[in-house]
Amino acid sequence: MRIIVRLQSLADSAYDMKYYHKLQGFVYSLLKDGPYHVLHDKKGYRFLCFS
Repeated sequence: MRIIVRLQSLADSAYDMKYYHKLQGFVYSLLKDGPYHVLHDKKGYRFLCFS
């Protein structure tokens, strides 16, 4: 599955180099009530790629 997320700032702000942690948390929060919620607690490779 591929999800393309395009973000646009509402105002000027400093660039946060760790934005992907917030985005990753958001994605996992969407999965928490589904069959894939166990992916968050597994050790090892995370199935999200940011580019």
